[in-house]
Amino acid sequence: MFRSVTLGFAALLAVSAAASSSCMWGEPAPSANIPPVINDFTVGGEVVQRLRLREGEKPTITVVVWDGNGDQMVEENFTWEAALGSLVGVGPSVRYEMPAGIVWENPPQELIDTVTVCVTDGQPGSEPVCKSLEIEILPPCPEINAEPIVHSITATPDDIDLGDTSTITIDAEDPEGEALSYEWTPPFGYMEGTGASVIWVSTDVCCLAWYDVQVVVSDGCTSTWTTVGVYVRP
Repeated sequence: MFRSVTLGFAALLAVSAAASSSCMWGEPAPSANIPPVINDFTVGGEVVQRLRLREGEKPTITVVVWDGNGDQMVEENFTWEAALGSLVGVGPSVRYEMPAGIVWENPPQELIDTVTVCVTDGQPGSEPVCKSLEIEILPPCPEINAEPIVHSITATPDDIDLGDTSTITIDAEDPEGEALSYEWTPPFGYMEGTGASVIWVSTDVCCLAWYDVQVVVSDGCTSTWTTVGVYVRP
């Protein structure tokens, strides 16, 4: 009786070992393919959601792609198309060229182009994923163009403890009525938000002092800059 049980148990171990060996050393089941993901567009290393270009500019546009399976993304995986202008190059980066022969009205008409990129990972049955970037084309800068006028810039509050925040607001206008852009530079820490009102977050300072937050205001052709002081207590 004991011998029969022992033999039966040994046989069970042998079957289990064979099954385990098959699971360990057999061909792994193929993993499901994950389509690539288009994260962002960048121009000059900066992430852009929308471009505003003056006639004659030729920026290089790069698409940032992630593939969950680690598939190599070769030039043939990228297909670019522009609705109005043209694109030069292949792969993840192309140079954008505006449509030729634009006739500008007075006042200038709105001219929007759309650049679309589609990406595949080259795997059988994989569908391309696509993403578009809007480009606003602006007329050439006039020969005579006044720089933006800054009426005021304020910091609220202008006396803070280290780690606190201050809201910086600027009141500016362009004599020709052009839309303005704002480039903020903190003395340390970082800025939150965009446009004419932002928040300065103060960090990493050693000394009790006044510090200047700088802003460059541009109409796309000319610019002016100014600063506002904030007193920081460490």
